[in-house]
Amino acid sequence: MDVDRADPAGKVARRKRRWGVRRMAAGHSSVGEVRVKPDRLHAFAMAICRADGSSAEEAKLVADHLVLANLFGHDSHGVGMMPAYIQNTTTGRCVRNHHAKISRDNGAVVVVDGGAGYGQVVAKEAMDIGIERAKKHGVCVVGLVSATRTIYGSKSSPACYRSYSRSHLSIVRRR
Repeated sequence: MDVDRADPAGKVARRKRRWGVRRMAAGHSSVGEVRVKPDRLHAFAMAICRADGSSAEEAKLVADHLVLANLFGHDSHGVGMMPAYIQNTTTGRCVRNHHAKISRDNGAVVVVDGGAGYGQVVAKEAMDIGIERAKKHGVCVVGLVSATRTIYGSKSSPACYRSYSRSHLSIVRRR
């Protein structure tokens, strides 16, 4: 005969909660997987940036990077970062609609100040400067300072792809 015993210490409930957390961390969830088409995700990310005060060009560039990160499987660097981005713009850690400015210029060696702008924007602008200087001098080294930590020098960076497609080498190092 089975006896239904009470669990006065709540050990069973705690064990089930712990197991549920482990299952979710392993990718199992009772909710299931949510899939969104890239163009809809891009439009969503752009709309958030625009509502936060970014120009259309800046919003598109930020959305491009975030969605591409998701598509490459780097979800930790994807659209899920939007709440942190909005918090950064709200607190002033990231300055909307800010563009890169050359702070030191030695021809083939250039230091670009991002001025706490979106990393995606100022990194693209720094890469453009580097590509133009490399065409002129044969080589160029670009240092980017004061960019908001939204730039990731990963294989998913569109700025890196742009340099590869133009037969240039880009090496991105982040401290």
